[in-house]
Amino acid sequence: SYDLIEKEDLFNYTKNDDSNLVFILNDENENYFASLMIGMLYVIITPLVAILIMLTIVGLPIGLLLLFLYILALLISVPAAIVVIAQKAFKEPTVIKVVLLAAVLIAVFNGVLLVPFLGGLIEFLLHSYGFYKIVSIFKAPKKEKVEVVTGTIVE
Repeated sequence: SYDLIEKEDLFNYTKNDDSNLVFILNDENENYFASLMIGMLYVIITPLVAILIMLTIVGLPIGLLLLFLYILALLISVPAAIVVIAQKAFKEPTVIKVVLLAAVLIAVFNGVLLVPFLGGLIEFLLHSYGFYKIVSIFKAPKKEKVEVVTGTIVE
């Protein structure tokens, strides 16, 4: 179950207040092993599908776009995974807490990544988990649209 902004809570979430943050990536009932395995499938199969799509003339631009999005997602997958890990450490996360813990975790993971075999394995696992979380944003249930009426006030 994902945290969504309800229509009546819209004002609370637009205020500049750290206590009312919504973390869409934080799923309370998540099966971590399944998330990791699905993320590994995404990481491995996406470039293969893009290459297969590029075999046709019509599929060439679609495949190139898919490869571009894949590379972009890989670039942000490790920071996304680290932020999700950092926000799961707190019962009530705020921006300050999550950013500070994420900075510490990035420093720790950069140190661990220097270890020859273990570093590569941990990096692949972080890419897989982060890639899964990025894809899950697009698969998340859609929020209810809130209509905003604008106009001029006539006195």
